[in-house]
Formats: sequence, structure tokens, C-alpha cells
Amino acid sequence: MSEVRVLEGEPIYGLKSETSVVWLTMKIYYDSFKRRRKIGIGLKPEKPPKIKANPILQALKFQEILSSKKAKSKNELAKKIGLSRVRITQIMNLLKLNPEIIQRFSSFEPAAFNFLTERRLRPLTRIKDKNTQIAIFRKMLQKVQPKI
Repeated sequence: MSEVRVLEGEPIYGLKSETSVVWLTMKIYYDSFKRRRKIGIGLKPEKPPKIKANPILQALKFQEILSSKKAKSKNELAKKIGLSRVRITQIMNLLKLNPEIIQRFSSFEPAAFNFLTERRLRPLTRIKDKNTQIAIFRKMLQKVQPKI
């Protein structure tokens, strides 16, 4: 965990005017995480929540690019997009899922993809039996329902 200490009202530096020195007070935070130290002025900035893309739609786009011959191979596609060839293969393996699972993904809100990532779906692609895939996927949905 990162450690945050806020010091309020500490004089930081002075500005010289014609007659006197004006001291400014600022809030300083100290952030330490994994031996990296950052010192900044003001409050620690809030990061906007990351919204992850639909991995099935990414796989369909990659398949479309490959079938339209815009890229000759996964390796060439990876170079154009800026991902590794292995990552392209991992994402495209999601197309091995049961068509029912792929169809369900189109109805999900973007917040669901923070839980249902490609990484969580990857083990499902290794299961050959489509009915078993659906059963495990339904168990995953029970975990995510309160979060959607």
C-alpha cells in the first residue's frame, strides 16, 4: 500500500516583494510505493476509473482485419496495433467460446468488463465441451451480478 502524509500550513517558500517576504502555505503529499518516492504539491490527484474494452469485440475486429487481408498474419497485425503476437492470439482465442457466451457479451454494460476480462475468460477457451463452458460462465456471472 502506498503511504500518504499531508502536511498542512507548512511554509514552503517565500516570494520577495519590495518591502517584505510573503510566505505561501501549500499542502504537500508524500507518496511511497515499492521504494519509489514521489513528492508533489497539492492533494494527491484522483485517477479516473479505467473502463476496459469488450474483449470479444476486440477479437472480432482482429478477425475482420485478418480476413480482409489488411494484415497478412497475426504477427503483422500485432506490429500495426502495438501489441505482441501472443497477446493477439490470447484475445482471438476468445472466439473459441460457445456462441451463446459471445452473444451474451454484447448485452453487458462497460462496467462488467472490469470483472469479465480476457484473463478471466481464458480458461474457458481451453474447455472443449460447450455445455461445460456455459455452466462455468454462469457461475462467473453470479459473482459479477452485484458489481454490474
